[in-house]
Amino acid sequence: MSRRTEELYDITEAEPDDDGLIECPLLPLRDMVMFPHMVTPLFVGREKSLAAITAAQASGKTLLAVTQINPEVEDPGTEDWYAVGVEVAVGRMLRMPDNSTSVLAQGRRRIQVVAITQAEPYYVAKARIIDEPTGRPRETEALMRAVLALFEKCIQLNRSLPEEAYVFAMNIEEPGWLADLVASTINLEIAERQAVLETFEPTARLQRITAGKLVALLPPGAELWLDGGHNPGAGSVIAEAMADLEDRVSRPLILVVGMLTTKDPVGFLRPFAGLAREAIMVPIPGHAGREPEELAEAARAAGLPAEPAPDVATALRMIGARTLEAPPRILICGSLYLAGLVLEESGVLPR
Repeated sequence: MSRRTEELYDITEAEPDDDGLIECPLLPLRDMVMFPHMVTPLFVGREKSLAAITAAQASGKTLLAVTQINPEVEDPGTEDWYAVGVEVAVGRMLRMPDNSTSVLAQGRRRIQVVAITQAEPYYVAKARIIDEPTGRPRETEALMRAVLALFEKCIQLNRSLPEEAYVFAMNIEEPGWLADLVASTINLEIAERQAVLETFEPTARLQRITAGKLVALLPPGAELWLDGGHNPGAGSVIAEAMADLEDRVSRPLILVVGMLTTKDPVGFLRPFAGLAREAIMVPIPGHAGREPEELAEAARAAGLPAEPAPDVATALRMIGARTLEAPPRILICGSLYLAGLVLEESGVLPR
């Protein structure tokens, strides 16, 4: 660990007041989203930002880092940044050759800004700390394995991603931390990263796809979820997670499923009987997948209404044409290869 990084660990987190709020200098960020546990250099040029960092360093306190909605705004106000951000510790400032200033920053806790208490010479804000669930229930263990497998695929396909990121991810035990690491590493737009930051439930962070080309095909208000599970045990775990979501927010669940010829579709799909409204079966291009018609027959044998579709995009359009009592919850599942193709279509993986 470098000396600059070690210094960050000496900075204590802000103490909440009687209302459970912390008060710190606020630092708007351009073109980046900070996550808890993330250590990265920040390049600072604006006088207000420099003043905020100087004040934090002088008092040995943390800052509140929030991302600008529009990075082109030179002097952002309260309407120009996202409310959810991260409490950060910052190290010493270093002057760069281009006259900008660099500081090493470490993300600590998710926060939500609730009030601005000072605007000059720098912003100071009050924020509530967002408590994140801890623990690894059985269904989350399976999701972590699936995410790790997909992350490994991202690393293999994109040489700009460091291999050590996957090694580091393998050793993370907290599901929320794993989701944050993946979101901060792979190719996502700023709004997509911010959506992950604003997803407080770790299991939801592992699963949900919030942006991309495929999402544009969905009916308004629909949710799109992805899981690479493909065996009967995974089917039980995924169905359990979907049932938990249904208990919290009821929506019609529709499956989009593709599976390899070596897998057991009836065993995988049986736990969804009575939970999912229907299943739409798709091929897995470039792999030895079962034909959609064969998968539809297997789904019916498992107790699910089903029909075939030529691809995932068509399946989503079919769902969009349905008349449903509420926006649907769509789960794409059955194969890691299918999950990889969906990530490519969503712009997460390079083609």
